[in-house]
Amino acid sequence: MGFFDSIDDGYHSFMEGLEEKGVPAVTSFVEPLESNGIPSLPILLLLAAALVIGAVLVVGGLLPTDN
Repeated sequence: MGFFDSIDDGYHSFMEGLEEKGVPAVTSFVEPLESNGIPSLPILLLLAAALVIGAVLVVGGLLPTDN
């Protein structure tokens, strides 16, 4: 088992844990993507990166600059 496989297994365990607690993580996010051949972990990482970059840009735009 490789490095990515162990991360992917942990990710799927986390998503299944959310599903057990009532958060529809698997049925609403993982299954629709993976049934179409799209791996959900890279998509989640891209979405998280976009949110972080967007937050940095918003906060950076609201802070005063020294001009």
